[in-house]
Amino acid sequence: MSAATGSGTGGRKPLAAFVADAATEAHVRRVTAALAWADADVISATPAEAVKRLASSPTPARLLIDLSGSVDPLADLELIADVCDQETPLIAIGTVNDVDLYRKLLAAGVDDYLVKPVASETLAAALTALGAAGADKEDKASREPLGRLVAVIGARGGVGSTTVAVNTAWLLAHDLNLKTALVDLDLYFGTCALALDVEPGRGFRLALESPGRIDNLFLERVMVRISDLFYLLAAENDLEFYHTVDRDTLREALHVLVQTIRRNFKITVFDLPRHAARTQVSLLTPPASLVLVSDPSLAGLRDTIRLAKMLKHLAPEAELSVVLDRCGEIKGAELAQKEFEQDGTIKVSSVIPFEAKPTVASTAAGKPLVCVATRSRTARVLKDLAVRLSGTDEAVARPSSLVRLMRWGS
Repeated sequence: MSAATGSGTGGRKPLAAFVADAATEAHVRRVTAALAWADADVISATPAEAVKRLASSPTPARLLIDLSGSVDPLADLELIADVCDQETPLIAIGTVNDVDLYRKLLAAGVDDYLVKPVASETLAAALTALGAAGADKEDKASREPLGRLVAVIGARGGVGSTTVAVNTAWLLAHDLNLKTALVDLDLYFGTCALALDVEPGRGFRLALESPGRIDNLFLERVMVRISDLFYLLAAENDLEFYHTVDRDTLREALHVLVQTIRRNFKITVFDLPRHAARTQVSLLTPPASLVLVSDPSLAGLRDTIRLAKMLKHLAPEAELSVVLDRCGEIKGAELAQKEFEQDGTIKVSSVIPFEAKPTVASTAAGKPLVCVATRSRTARVLKDLAVRLSGTDEAVARPSSLVRLMRWGS
């Protein structure tokens, strides 16, 4: 087998082998050398030690576990499965030649079990077969439709972009029954977790420093499950670690993150800080939507026009929606919708009224506004927006009539 054939996928190592003795280690090393897997890991370690190593490193393309001397092989394999991507192919080897054990191991998810001593040709063939099986799984995954991406960006601070992101994500999961991820990309001052009254997960920053850590297992570890179809990825990093990740590494990590998430979720909503939009929005490849949120102020209009121009340049294939929020909060000092649209560069798609009581109730309950004030005008507009962002047939069937009905100041 050539080096190209034997290499791991997605930058992963082709093999991590955890063996029970020096003789087996030397034997496996000879096989991996013949396969030209120079970067394979072959380590003398117990299953318990293997668990510790796998928990702190990216999942390899294949696993080989030596169960010689294991008191409870099935329990050991279950612990290993907990720290690895569930799709990772695995071969077990051992000294017990028993059909009943073989069947139990296969039922537990092991791809093959080989009795020691294993001939070099047999082991090489088994490892090669694992590679083909893994490639088939990845090829199948690549043919599945990619999940939709939505980035919500505030034209200015305090305009309600996080509120829009949290509420639309909630509606996508609970009203439209789409498996939804909400990702707060402000790792220091983001408030998505606060809005949902949960503690953010751990490990987000470390993953951005080491893109190789990001895989399906990473998502399972760091995402907070809000409900069966709704998950949150957020952080609350210490300020002393501010800007410790170089730009190239961060961009690579975000690219891997976006692609990994969209393979696992029907739709992902990003709460994207406007200062990061210039460098990160181009990562949102189709199908994708950009939601630009502003208040009805002169400064909001200025920054909306500037940001819309930039977003159209950086992500020309993404659908751009402009949302006016907090409308009616300062009556007499706000711009009318027609003033936002008068130069022809901006088209307002949603108008969210300011309603004090639902806002206070949402904050006090630590729940999205659409949960505590389901019949409010704000909730109705947000539901309409969520449907359109979902890309589902229901979005086509429900024209945005609320926008026309709620034009204010015109």
